[in-house]
Order: sequence, then structure tokens, then C-alpha cells
Amino acid sequence: MFAPFLRRWSLEIDGDEIVTPRARLLPVTRLGQPAMLKTSLFPSEALGNAVLAWWDGHGAARVLAADGATVLLERAQSTGTLLRLYDEGRDAEAIAVIAEVGAALHTPRTTPAPTGTAHLKHWFADLPLAAERHGGVLRASAAAADALFAEPTAETLLHGDLHHDNILHFGQRGWLAIDPKGIRGDRAFEYVPHLIDPDLTTELDVARLDRQIALTATAAVVDPIRLRLFLLAWAGLLAAWWSDDGKPPGPSLRVAEAVAASAACDMVR
Repeated sequence: MFAPFLRRWSLEIDGDEIVTPRARLLPVTRLGQPAMLKTSLFPSEALGNAVLAWWDGHGAARVLAADGATVLLERAQSTGTLLRLYDEGRDAEAIAVIAEVGAALHTPRTTPAPTGTAHLKHWFADLPLAAERHGGVLRASAAAADALFAEPTAETLLHGDLHHDNILHFGQRGWLAIDPKGIRGDRAFEYVPHLIDPDLTTELDVARLDRQIALTATAAVVDPIRLRLFLLAWAGLLAAWWSDDGKPPGPSLRVAEAVAASAACDMVR
């Protein structure tokens, strides 16, 4: 798979191949500089490559070369992660980074955005049926999604999966995003995934989640109520997806239940 690109782009292998469910990656060097060769295995991932190229290194990893589903990216440094900050309880620092990266990604560009990106509303199309099937807090999640999409705000091209593992450190270039999904929608949604993804193995700390929501709303300058409603909707959708995939939905359901119980979500209970 990689051999033609190694020759064409004059690359040297610099590590073991990395295989994920959606892509294959190979650490390489080009003219002595570290890079990452990535071949996407699904059309949606290839669209993400186009989004990365459109961002042109502003807030995201720079695309050094591209050919269809295969891209050559600048490679991150192995010096710390946002997940480490989260594990150390340094939520404010991690959230400040996420907000700064999101702001850079949302900066208006002079060139047209890639075509073929879906609307955020389409991601939530499965939620009403899941709410009918499973009931419980998913009904509040579906109601939250309905309320949000009934009152749309200004939209932009979103990363769509901007959590701790998708923001890496690139040395002098600082923190940058990788692996975008490329979705159009409300800017507030961009700052929702990180509120669920960092820690799915320990008991939910509701007080900490509330602090993270408040920190995120302030740092990203988004409406805290819309942020909570998006989190409620997203947590419910994840629970439905995980159930359909045979994965335990409990962690996501607990987030949805905690958010649904807050005063800000009285309207959808």
C-alpha cells in the first residue's frame, strides 16, 4: 500500500506501521524531517484529509503531499498530551488549548471549503428512533437535538471530533488538530466531544463535569445553555451508536443523565 508513495515522495520508513479501524499510518522522514504517511480506508476519512489540506496548517497538522486517500502529514512530537493534563486535573489548561485550536480552525478562509461535507443535523437523524426504542434519557437527548436545530445559529465547517486525543503537540508549531471528520454546523458543537471522551472508565464526577462545561463556555465564547443541550444530545446519540455496535452505553448515558438533570435543561425534560 505504501510502496508507491515512498518512492514518489522520496520517503524513508521511520517506525512501525500503525493500523486503526479507519486508516493505516506509517512514520517516515522526508529530507530528514519527520512526517506521517496516512492512507484512509473510508470515504469519510478521505474527506477529512481534504479538510486538513483546506486548513493549510492553521490550527491543524499541515498536509505536505496528497494523492486521493493518501496524504503525507507533518508529524507530532512525543512530548506530552492533552490527556495527561486531564489526568493531572489541569482541566483549565487543556480546555484553553482546545478553545484556541477550535478558534484557529474556524477562522474564515478566502478559498471555498471542500465539497461533500454533511450537515451536523444528519448525524442526529438516528436519535429520534433510538429514543422511541430505548426511552429513558434518550427522549431528553432527542428533545435537546430538536430544540437546537429548530433555532439554528451561524454555521461553520467543524472538525467534528475535537477531543484530547485529536489535538497533538507539534514542537515549535504548538498544539494542532488531526483526524477531522468535516461536518457543517453550529460552532458550539465543536466543544462538546472533549467533555465525554477523556475518561470513560471511572465513575462520572458530576461536579467536575459542571466545571468543565463552565470553563469551556467561557474559553470558547459559546452559549453555556446551547453547549449543555448539545452535550445532552451528543451523549444520547453516542449511547445509541454504542448500543447498536454492541458496546456498553453506560458511560455516555451517565453523562446524558447528569446534564439532563441540570436546571439549564429543564426545557427538554
